[in-house]
Amino acid sequence: MDVTYHLDQADLQDYIGRIFGTSYLVTRVSRMHGGAQKVVYKMECSNGFSCVLYVWDLSMNYFEEEKANEDINEQSYGSNLFALNN
Repeated sequence: MDVTYHLDQADLQDYIGRIFGTSYLVTRVSRMHGGAQKVVYKMECSNGFSCVLYVWDLSMNYFEEEKANEDINEQSYGSNLFALNN
């Protein structure tokens, strides 16, 4: 697996296994462009399945003002807000 980012192969495999089942073995992870407040990865499995994984990581947020803002109610990032809007 060619992960060169901040994701651990064992953690990804554990996550995919819990979500989709043990027949989904992660074979490749590649970073996709476009996430201004999150990191976006395409994950490919040995059975031909692929999916997109969104990772909210404040250290990867392009908006410096939000990094400095400590009021969690005013921040516009995170999986909860993403789920609410989708």
